Amino acid sequence: MYFSYIGTAYRGVQKQIHEHNPVDMTTVQGVLEAALRKLQPVQEPEMYVSSRTDSGVHALMNTAHVDLHHPTPTAMFPPQIIMKVVNGQLGCTEQEARVFHVQVVPESFHSRTCVKMRTYLFRLALYKPMTPEDNIQTEPLNHSVLPCVDANRCQVVRGPFDMDAVQRAAAMFVGVHDFSNFAGIAARRREGEEMVRGVESLTIEPSRGLLDSSRHPLYRHLQFYDITIRARSFLHRQIRRMVGALEAVGQGRSTVETIGNMLRNPSVYKWDDSINVAQPHALYLQHVEYDDNDLRLPEGYLQRYEIDEKQYVIQVRNKELVKFKILNKRS
Repeated sequence: MYFSYIGTAYRGVQKQIHEHNPVDMTTVQGVLEAALRKLQPVQEPEMYVSSRTDSGVHALMNTAHVDLHHPTPTAMFPPQIIMKVVNGQLGCTEQEARVFHVQVVPESFHSRTCVKMRTYLFRLALYKPMTPEDNIQTEPLNHSVLPCVDANRCQVVRGPFDMDAVQRAAAMFVGVHDFSNFAGIAARRREGEEMVRGVESLTIEPSRGLLDSSRHPLYRHLQFYDITIRARSFLHRQIRRMVGALEAVGQGRSTVETIGNMLRNPSVYKWDDSINVAQPHALYLQHVEYDDNDLRLPEGYLQRYEIDEKQYVIQVRNKELVKFKILNKRS
């Protein structure tokens, strides 16, 4: 299952279940599983999400696998119906999450362990004051200078900003390093947590706001940048700490040499306290990659199913959402 979401209203993607709260409608996993229940599968749907994003972080693409057993033992839920029913329920409950693709995968597939690469996007907006009055400190800067469509969608930093130094610091992150200094407290506290990670690429490119610059006068003060980071896996809060370090270099609060020292000798050079962890609302999980062989079904698998002419109706909030045909397994 491939899905996207705006993370502002959620406490993260991973379900947080407590003894007195078996249903969690505050996380992305929780609302998706609640929507899957409308299919009335035999068992409680339990999703296994590939990439855990924190509270406030968005996703253009995240993935998960889930086992859905149809009440008829020889039947299965067609992928297109799963998507229609889930999105119908998400729309009815005004959730900022949508499923955009569902496919049948082999039983050997696991959404997390089969991931080959993850790509994250961080949206940065450099504030360029046009007059001395524009440069007056206003808090919070993120809301005072951004068009409403970009609020909680990117992070604003104040100039002057040394982009050449930022590019040099960014190049240091590429490759295999001990990222102990760039891991969140939760990761550092986990006994036996491996801190070595390999960053495949990190690019910083000029970008734009969500609307064309001619659509809103506030855009004249802003230069947008896309920071794109690609790796197989990341430590908890690693990306936000990396981006925070780049911002500190750009604003002159830290140096390229400091970043290099924290990577090369993490046991000697600890976290630079002048660096602030970047905000979650500017971070997006952009892409999750799999090997085609891991997604490929055994030969003849789908040919074992045929269309049954019997019609079924799914109810969402007592409204008929969609009629569909199930696939019956050939005897």
